[in-house]
Amino acid sequence: MGIKEALTVNKFNSINNDTIKKVVLGYVKDNGYIKGDYGYHNNNFTSYRGSPTVAELKRIFDEGNYDDYLVPDNVLDEMDNWVNHLDFSNVRLADYFRRCQEIWEKPHVDKDDLSILASMCNTFFQNKRFTQRRAEQQAERERQQQVHQARLESPANRFAGNVGDTVEFEIAEAGIDRWIDPPTNYTSSYPLWKIKDAEGLVYTWGDTKEETTLEPGMRVRAKIRRQNEYRGIKETQIWRLEVLGQNNHQANQQPEENEPQQGVALGKF
Repeated sequence: MGIKEALTVNKFNSINNDTIKKVVLGYVKDNGYIKGDYGYHNNNFTSYRGSPTVAELKRIFDEGNYDDYLVPDNVLDEMDNWVNHLDFSNVRLADYFRRCQEIWEKPHVDKDDLSILASMCNTFFQNKRFTQRRAEQQAERERQQQVHQARLESPANRFAGNVGDTVEFEIAEAGIDRWIDPPTNYTSSYPLWKIKDAEGLVYTWGDTKEETTLEPGMRVRAKIRRQNEYRGIKETQIWRLEVLGQNNHQANQQPEENEPQQGVALGKF
């Protein structure tokens, strides 16, 4: 080991161990981790390129300019808790996790340990993002279940009438739910509209001629063709739809910026 290298090692060893961990955590959190790679030619090993992340961390510690990367104590505590609860049941990752614990529990991290330290910090943040995303997805599923349950229990969860009846109502919401493929090749697919009236009753209508764009505020008349139920939500299927007119207030109202245009697919409701 040369004099210059020995000085940099001594300088690194003089840095508080928790400070090193905080800096590596902060750098990896902001920049991610790029591992080294092996070079091959004709399936023969020719060279190894070290991790750019580790090279940059070594430069930061050598220059002593690492204050901007220090993470708060709570992030270090989270990392410490994660390391202490690693799951060794996964055979493929067990050796890697044991190495992580070994490095993390050392009284002082060596400069040569920066590669595994940066790698495990990257794994920690990936796991944290995955756990957060899974929690958000679960919360969204629970929210959708609550909304669905509220719709099931709503007084508006009923049919608009009996099959064959003529209904007349003003559209409160309208959007293309999906496109229907006909059973033969002689006709093209057509949009299936899902409509809500002011009372919250749900209607479906297949626009086989694709000549009408439904918009909130329109007053329509149609005949009830069928009564369907999807996931407990009652839907009245209508046909022979006729547009009677447009509510003047709705017709003159201009959509605000970033709002969806009326009469286009608004998603399921």
